[in-house]
Amino acid sequence: MNPYLDPFEQKLLPGLQAITADGKISFSELFSFAQVAGPVVNQLIAEASTFDAADKAYLLDAVAVSYDKYIVPIDIKFVPDWLENRLEPLAKSWMLTELGQYIDRLISAGVVGSARPA
Repeated sequence: MNPYLDPFEQKLLPGLQAITADGKISFSELFSFAQVAGPVVNQLIAEASTFDAADKAYLLDAVAVSYDKYIVPIDIKFVPDWLENRLEPLAKSWMLTELGQYIDRLISAGVVGSARPA
C-alpha cells in the first residue's frame, strides 16, 4: 500500500478542481497538472521525518496514479482522440521525470533524506 497516495490526492484535489472544472482540459492545462502537483510534492517531502529512495518511488507512484485517475479520463480540447492517446503518456512521463530529478536534487543537497540536518 502506498502511504503517499491518500495524502497526495487530498492535497492535490483543491488545485486540480480549478483545472478540470469544465470537464475538459486544454493542452496547456495538461501540463498544469505538474504545476499543481509540484507544491504538493514539496509539502509532503517537508512533512516527512525521513525521505529515501523508497519514499521517492511511493511519491512518484502517487503522482502517476493520480494523473491516470484525474487527468487521463478528461478530453483535451481541440485535440483528436488519436493524438490525445499519444500526448497523455508523454506528458505523464515528462512530469514524472522532472519531479524525480527535482527530488534527487533535494536529496543530493541534503535538504531531504537521511542527510537532512536536524
